[in-house]
Amino acid sequence: MNLNEFSILENYGIRKTERRKTNYKVRIPTSYTEKCKVIAKRRYELHKNHKSQTIYNKDSEFLGLLGESGFAILKNLKVDWSDKIGGDKYDFVIGNAFLDVKTTKDCKGMYIKDKAYHLSPYFIYIFAIGKYIKSISPEISFIGWIKGSNINPKIRKNNTIYVPEHLLENMDNFDNIIKEINNG
Repeated sequence: MNLNEFSILENYGIRKTERRKTNYKVRIPTSYTEKCKVIAKRRYELHKNHKSQTIYNKDSEFLGLLGESGFAILKNLKVDWSDKIGGDKYDFVIGNAFLDVKTTKDCKGMYIKDKAYHLSPYFIYIFAIGKYIKSISPEISFIGWIKGSNINPKIRKNNTIYVPEHLLENMDNFDNIIKEINNG
């Protein structure tokens, strides 16, 4: 097969050798972004020098809040803006499903701290990538999700549990798993 024939086949969608994941992108409104900045600073100060402090840097709390805000916008949920010593165990509850949004700046995989890890099939981790450029509204891409019961705690990186992106379920299936958890 020559290059032209290959291009024709590719244009017709015949070349699909990898599993494609659907990303949902959410642009965070300025009002949410400003609120996230204020709350991130407040939470960082609250947890500074506390034994529960697990934030790697000041931007991590802000990025996490942007991820939570984006998911709230995507699924029409309410963000919990309250401060809790030691942080929260989950970000959202939909019926019997507990959801924790993990937001990062790159798409290599999702990190979960040991003490935040839940084996429950009712606990869902949602992986998001945040892009924040000061002159533009932040954009959050939701890459995939995984049940807590499907995570292998032996896969580790940087002293945390690591979930490679290729193990995540497609976001298109998210609503189905929520229905399954709540009806099963």
